[in-house]
Amino acid sequence: MFRNLLKDYFHFTSGQRKGLIFLFTLLLLILLVPLVYKHFHTKPSYDFSQFEAEVGEFRKQVAAASEKHSYGNDKPLIYEDFEETLPDSLFDFNPNNLPAEDWAKLGLRPKTIRTIKNYEKKGGSFRKKNDLKKIYGLSEKEYNRLEPFILLEEWSDRTKPDKWKTNEKLNTATAKSGKVDSMFDFDPNTLDVEGWQKLGVRKKTAETIDKYRNKGGKFRKKDDLKRIYGFKESDYEKLEEYIKIEDEEQEIAEFQPKEPKSKVNINIADSTELVSIRGIGPVYGMRIMDQRERLGGFHTVDQLMEVYGIDSVAFKRIAPQIEIANEPLKKISINKADKDRLKRHPYIKYNVAKAIVKYREQHGEFKHIDDLKKIFLIDDVLLEKLRPYLAL
Repeated sequence: MFRNLLKDYFHFTSGQRKGLIFLFTLLLLILLVPLVYKHFHTKPSYDFSQFEAEVGEFRKQVAAASEKHSYGNDKPLIYEDFEETLPDSLFDFNPNNLPAEDWAKLGLRPKTIRTIKNYEKKGGSFRKKNDLKKIYGLSEKEYNRLEPFILLEEWSDRTKPDKWKTNEKLNTATAKSGKVDSMFDFDPNTLDVEGWQKLGVRKKTAETIDKYRNKGGKFRKKDDLKRIYGFKESDYEKLEEYIKIEDEEQEIAEFQPKEPKSKVNINIADSTELVSIRGIGPVYGMRIMDQRERLGGFHTVDQLMEVYGIDSVAFKRIAPQIEIANEPLKKISINKADKDRLKRHPYIKYNVAKAIVKYREQHGEFKHIDDLKKIFLIDDVLLEKLRPYLAL
C-alpha cells in the first residue's frame, strides 16, 4: 500500500518528465552564464594616478589660501571671503561716468558694472555718495569698502580737490577724441553737435539736442537744458556760466505764464475751472478732484504736490493761479469711525487704522486729539498732517 502511495505522488507522465528535464537544463544554463562571462571577459583597468595628483595639488592650494585668509579661526576660503581677495589698491574716484575698467580695478563684479553703465545710459547720475546704494547688485559690504574713496558729497566747485576736478574732466569727456577742449561761451540754440562734443557732452545727448531744435524746440532760459533727456545735472553745472542766450530776459518775460485775473479755489472748483489753470489738463483735473474727495478737502496748496504727476516744477507753475478759501474740511471722528472708514483717508494706512480702533477698545474714547501720540505708529509728523481732518 505504501509503495502504491509513493507511486501515485512521484509518478510522472512522459510529457511531465520532458518538462522537468527542460526546466533543469534552463536553470543550469542560468547558473553557468556568469561563470562563463567572467572567464571570457576581462575587466578594464583605469589609471587614476594623474587625477589623484591634481586633486592633491588643488587641496594644497585651498589649504594655503585658507591659511592666508583666515583670521584666527581657521575659516576656509569660501564665497563670503570674496571681498578679502580684492586688490588693496583703492583710489579716490567720482562714480559719474567712471570707465568700466576703473570699476573693475575697484573690485566690482562685471554684472554690477553693467548695471551701473545701463543706469548712466538712461540718464542716471550720482549726486550723493549713498546714491550708489540704489544700484542693484552692489552689496552693503562693497559700498562700505568704497565709501571713503567716493568724491561727491558736500563739495562745491571752489572746494573740490584738484584730483576730483581732473577726474571729472576725464569722466565727462565722451567725445570720440576722448578729450575736452577749453570751455567757451555758447548759445544752445545755435551750437552744432560737434560744438557740444567739444564742451564734453556725449554725442548721443548732443544729437538729442539737435533733434529737439529741428522739431521747433527752443531754449529760452538756461535751465531749459535740464529738460533734455540724458543731459546730466553735472554737465549743466559745468556749462551754466558759459551759456549765453540772446534776449534771455525778454524771452523769459514773454513766455512766463500770466496770473489769471482771479485765482481758482481748488476746494470748490469743478473740472472746467481746474482745466482753466495753466499746467492742468483734464487728467490732472480729475486727479485733483479725486484727491480732494479722499482727503476731505485741501488744507494747504502744498498738498497739490501729493497728486500723482504734479512735481515741484509743475507746482511752481500752478501755485500762483490757485488758492484755498476758508472752506470747512470733512473730518473723521476718531471715537466713532471704524477701521474701514479710517483707512480710506490717504494719510491713514491699514495698520494705523487698526491700531487706533484697538487702542480705543482697550482704553476707551480719546479725550484729546493729542492722545493719538500714545499709539506707537503715529509720530508727530503724521499727527500734524492728520490734525485738520480729525475730530473727537
